[in-house]
Amino acid sequence: MLQPCRYGANCRHRDRCRFLHVDGEAALAPPAGWIRSCHKWSETGQCRFGARCHFAHVDGGPLMRGRACYPGANPQHLAPDPLGSFFSRLIRSAQAGIQDAQQAARFADALEQYQDDDLPWRLTNLDEHGLLRLREAAVLGEIRTLTRILAVVIAERWAKLKFAGAVRGCVRQLWATPDLMERLTKAVADRAVHAPADLQTLAEFGLAVATAPYGRGEAANLPLDDLAKALIEAGRLSAPPAAAAVHFAQRLRALLTGGGAATGSVATDRPGGRHSNDPTNFREISIVPTVDEALSQHRPFLPLPTPGEAFLRDDPETQLLDRQFRLLREDFLAPLRDAVAGEVDQPPFRVQVKGVETQARMVVDRTGPFDQFEPKARTGIGPIGVRFEIQLRRGGSKALHELVRSGDAKKGALLLLLHPYPPDQLATAAPTPLAFGRVIRPPTEEPQDDDRTCWELSASFDDHTLVLRERGWMPLLLVAQSFFAYEPILAALQKTVTLPFREELLGEGGDSPPPAYPGAERVLACIERNLTADGLQLDVAQRAAFEHACSHRVANIVGPPGTGKTFVGVELAHAILQTSKQQLLVVCYTNHALDQFLEAMIDKKGWGVPKVARLGIKSKNETLSKYCVWERVREQRPDNADRKRVWQLRNLQERLRGDLETLGERVRALSPQFVFPRWSEVRVWLEQMRPDLLAQLSMPPVDEDGFRLVGGPDHLWQRWKTGNDPGDTLVHWEHMPLWQLDLAARRAMAGRWLEEMAEEAKKLFMASARKYDELNTELESMRAQTVERVLTEARLIGATTTGAAKYKHLLRGVGVLLIEEAGEVLEAHSIAAMGGGVQHAISIGDHKQLRPKVHTHGLTVAGGPYALNRSLFERLVLGGAAHAMLSTQHRMRPEISRIAREMTYNQLIDAEAVAARPHVRSRHAAFRCPRPCSSRRLSYFR
Repeated sequence: MLQPCRYGANCRHRDRCRFLHVDGEAALAPPAGWIRSCHKWSETGQCRFGARCHFAHVDGGPLMRGRACYPGANPQHLAPDPLGSFFSRLIRSAQAGIQDAQQAARFADALEQYQDDDLPWRLTNLDEHGLLRLREAAVLGEIRTLTRILAVVIAERWAKLKFAGAVRGCVRQLWATPDLMERLTKAVADRAVHAPADLQTLAEFGLAVATAPYGRGEAANLPLDDLAKALIEAGRLSAPPAAAAVHFAQRLRALLTGGGAATGSVATDRPGGRHSNDPTNFREISIVPTVDEALSQHRPFLPLPTPGEAFLRDDPETQLLDRQFRLLREDFLAPLRDAVAGEVDQPPFRVQVKGVETQARMVVDRTGPFDQFEPKARTGIGPIGVRFEIQLRRGGSKALHELVRSGDAKKGALLLLLHPYPPDQLATAAPTPLAFGRVIRPPTEEPQDDDRTCWELSASFDDHTLVLRERGWMPLLLVAQSFFAYEPILAALQKTVTLPFREELLGEGGDSPPPAYPGAERVLACIERNLTADGLQLDVAQRAAFEHACSHRVANIVGPPGTGKTFVGVELAHAILQTSKQQLLVVCYTNHALDQFLEAMIDKKGWGVPKVARLGIKSKNETLSKYCVWERVREQRPDNADRKRVWQLRNLQERLRGDLETLGERVRALSPQFVFPRWSEVRVWLEQMRPDLLAQLSMPPVDEDGFRLVGGPDHLWQRWKTGNDPGDTLVHWEHMPLWQLDLAARRAMAGRWLEEMAEEAKKLFMASARKYDELNTELESMRAQTVERVLTEARLIGATTTGAAKYKHLLRGVGVLLIEEAGEVLEAHSIAAMGGGVQHAISIGDHKQLRPKVHTHGLTVAGGPYALNRSLFERLVLGGAAHAMLSTQHRMRPEISRIAREMTYNQLIDAEAVAARPHVRSRHAAFRCPRPCSSRRLSYFR
C-alpha cells in the first residue's frame, strides 16, 4: 500500500516523488488500478516473492521504471515498457544473450526507442554487458538490423563531447566484429542496402572508423576502401541519388588514399619504404618519431612547392596538406637526428624505471593539526606512462631546478630514452636509442617511504612494455622541447579532410566571391557609421581595404609599419559582430600580439566578460585575466548526470589502476634479461597452457610412504633450472620428459616459456592501458564540454595558432576567422586554424617584414627550394590573389619613414600629423638625413 506524500502540493520532487499525490492526502490507498512497479524485477528479471509480490511484473519489466503512478504523471510512463525491460535484462545479465536474428532485431528496436540521454554510457558501462550485446547483434542480425544499430550509435544525438569516448568504444566494438565490413560491402554492392539514409549511415560509420584515434595501424586491414567505392557507386545509382552518402564516401576515400599505393621500394620522388614510419598516406604517419626513423640513412621525402612536385599532382588538395605536414614535421625532426647522432652538448640525465605511471600521488593533508598529518591518495587526469627516478650527481639538483624553471621539460616535450650502459662508458660509448616518448609529468621532487625525497619524471611511449622490461640506469635526452607546439598543428592537418576555401588556396578560381553568411552585406555600412560616430574619416587606402574585406570571403590586407593594421582589424571585428550572428575567432602567432588585439578591442568597445573568451594559459595582462577560458571554467558547475558519469569513470579507472600496477610488475619480472623466470610465473603459465608439465615440476604433498616433504614450492624448479635431478622428491622421475633434458635444452625451453609468458603479459598490459587511456580521454571530453559551453556563449574568441589547432574540435561554431600579423604565421598554422564552419577568412599583415620562424635553415626560402617559412599570406599576395594595401603611416617622423619608403615601401605616404612629432634627438643635434638612402643599402647615422 502506497503512503501519501506528507509534503502534498509543496513537494519539491513533483512528478518524481515516490509517494502518493491525490486530492485527499489522508487517503492511504491508491485509486483502483494504480500500482507501482517492482524494482527487483526491472533490474534483474527475477523476484523472490513471485506471484505474492505487491508490485507489478509486466512483461518482465516495470510500468513506470520504479516510480509510483499518480494524477498528473507523464502519460507515456503509464503504459508498459516491454522493450525497455528487454534492453535492461540483456545488458545487466551476463547469462542473457542474443540468440538469433529475431532477438537482434528486437535489440535494435530497444536502441531506437531508448528515451534517456545516456545510451552510449549505458552501452560502455563496465559493470554491464552492452558492448557484448552490440557484438552479438552485429553477428546474428540481418543487414537491415545492422544498419539500424549503426544509425543509432552514430546518431547526431550523441555528437556531444561528453559522449565522444563512449561512441568511439561502441564503434570500435562494431568494426572489430568478424567479417562485418565484408558483409556491409557485399550488401551495398548487391543493392541489399539502397535507401539513401542507409547508405549515408554506412558512409558515416566508415568515416568514424577511419578517423577514430585507435592504435596505429589497428584498422589498416579493414576493407574500408572497397566499402567507400561501393557506396559511391550505389549512391549515384539510387533514386533519388544519395548525395550525402556520396559526399561522406568520397571523404572516406580521400582519407584512405591520401598518398596512393605503396611501391614496396625506396624511391626518391615519393614516400614509402625508408623505415617503419614512412607510409605514402601522410595521415598514417605517427607524429612521434620511431627509433628506426631517427637512425635511417635514407633522406626523408620532402615535397617541393607546386608546380614542381609530381607526387599527388592529380590531387592538389591532398598535395597541399601533405606538403605542409611533411615539411613542418621535418622542422623538428632534423635537430632531433643530430641529437641521436650525438651532436648535442646537453649531457644526458640518467634514469631508472620505478613503475607504471597511473596519475596517482600520495599527498599530505596539512589542513589539520600537525600531529595528524597523514598522506592521502590523489588522482589526476592523464594517460598511462612509465615513472622514472632521476639519478642526481654532483650539481644535479641545481640542474634539475634550472630545467624545470626553463620549461624545457614541460608536459608534452619529446624525450629519447637510450639503452643502459655502464657509467664508466657514459662519455665514450655510442648511444643506442631505445624509444621516443612524451613527458606527461615534468620533473618533480616526490616523498618516498624511507623519509627521503627523489626526483621523478613520467613519460608515455607507444609500447610501455618495451621500457618497463629495462633494468638499470638509462641515459635520457630531451630532444624536442617545443614538440608540444608542433603536435596540435600536425594532428589538425591529419584530421583535415576537406580543404577550406579550396579555390582560393589552390588558385583554381578567379576572384574570391563575397562571404555568404547573413549580415555580411551590411558590414561596410556599419563601419562607416561607427567611424562617423567616433569622428574619424577614412583615407582612400583604408576605405579600399574595408571594401576588399567585405567583398571577398578570403581577404588579404597588407599593412606596412604604422599604417594601422590593428585599427583595421578591430573595426572589422566589431562591425562583423554587430551586423551578424557569426562567432569570430581572432588568431595570432604569439600571446603578446593576441593580448594587444584583445585589449584594443575591449578598451574601445567595453564588452562584458560573456562576449569575449581567450583560449590558452593565463594572460600576463591582468586586464585580460578575467576573460581567460580556464578562469571561467572554474565557475561552471556540471549537472548531476555529468557528475555521476565522472564518478563512474573515476571508479572504473581506479579498478584498472591496480591491475596495471600488477601487470607492470609482471612485465618487469618477465624481462628477457633473465634466463629463467620465477616459479610463481611459471606455475600460473603451465597451469593454463601445459598442466601435464606442471605435475612434473610441482612438489607432491607427501612421499610414497606418506611423510610430508620438506622444501619450498619452488624446490623442484630450482633443481630443474640448475641441471640437477629431483632426487628422492619425485618417484619414477626417470620416465618424465622434462627431467631427461640437459641444462642447455632446459635453458632453451625456459627461454621459450619466458617469451610466451612475456608476450601474454604484454597483451594484457596493453589492453588494460588502452582501456585506461580511453577512460581518460572520455574524462578529458567531459572537461572539454565545460570549455565548449563557455566558448559557445562568447561572440569573440582569441587564441594563438597552436591553441586554435589544439581546440579546433571546440570551435565548430566559428564562422569568421581573423588572422593578425598573418605574414608571421606559417601556412600550416593558418590552415589548421580554419575550421569546417568558417565562411569568411581575413588576413592582416605584412609579408615584407618578419617571416615565420623556422628552426631548420634548409627548409627556409633562403636555404633551399622548400620555402616552409613562406606564409600563406605571402604566397597568396605574391601569387596574384586579390588584396588591399594600406598606404598612410601614422607612426614615424618623415626622416624615418623615408628610409622604409626608399628601401621597401615605395607607395608609403606620411600622414599630416607625423610632421608635428618631435625630431629624433642625437647626442648633439636634431636627427637629419644627410643624403638620400639607396634602395640597396641602409645608411647608418652617427
